[in-house]
Amino acid sequence: MTPDAIRARIFLHGVLAQIPALCAGDAESRELVRGWRTSIQFAQAGGPAALLRFHDGAVSFEPVRRTAPGLSLWFPTDRALVRAFTGDGVPIPLFGVWRVGLLRALPTLTSRLSHYLDMSEPDAEDEDGTALTLALRMRLDALVRAVAVLASVDSRARRTLQEAPDGTIALRAPGMADVAARKRGDRLTIEHEADAAPNLTLSFASVPCGHDLLAGRLEPAAAIGLGSIELRGQTLLADAVFQVVGDVQMLLAG
Repeated sequence: MTPDAIRARIFLHGVLAQIPALCAGDAESRELVRGWRTSIQFAQAGGPAALLRFHDGAVSFEPVRRTAPGLSLWFPTDRALVRAFTGDGVPIPLFGVWRVGLLRALPTLTSRLSHYLDMSEPDAEDEDGTALTLALRMRLDALVRAVAVLASVDSRARRTLQEAPDGTIALRAPGMADVAARKRGDRLTIEHEADAAPNLTLSFASVPCGHDLLAGRLEPAAAIGLGSIELRGQTLLADAVFQVVGDVQMLLAG
């Protein structure tokens, strides 16, 4: 599979999957979709697809292709899909093109998504740190999903996970709901709730510490030594996940 084909899947199944959390936690996004009762499908020709369902402010995500969505946005190639997510491409509306309001609102929604996924330092208007906490959880969730995508299509990543012990994972920070995952065989899946006794726990001393690690301002080994990050449990599982995270970062930077 080509790098663009993998990137397309990461954008669809990792990045787009953050829209529900965005609309639940960000007032501007929540107001934007208030009253929507529809679905929007993003699909690549002969490739992956994803569906967002909206119902009066509540949003759900499905990494599947459905028939007759309210609005269908089609991408002829994986490269076209990647370009749309990186800001220099435009999808082709195939179904629901008459829904002009949706088409006009989407850029605002995706702009808010980019704002949170790019956030790594406190916002002047975020006095209580709520936005920074939401941003960290979205970024961590997207990263775990990206690891899952890469392991599903790349033999090296699949082998790395396969050789690590199975178990549950929890990513934690003060004031943030856990990002929970389960590793079984060569698969990594997001869990709706963290296990009561996860096999691997990665705890950040603060939300800014989490952002510093993701932004590359903090080296994992140094952070653990300083107590900025606490790692408990299956170190072999942690090593495997960190290795695939590195592969994801190299892929997206390429």
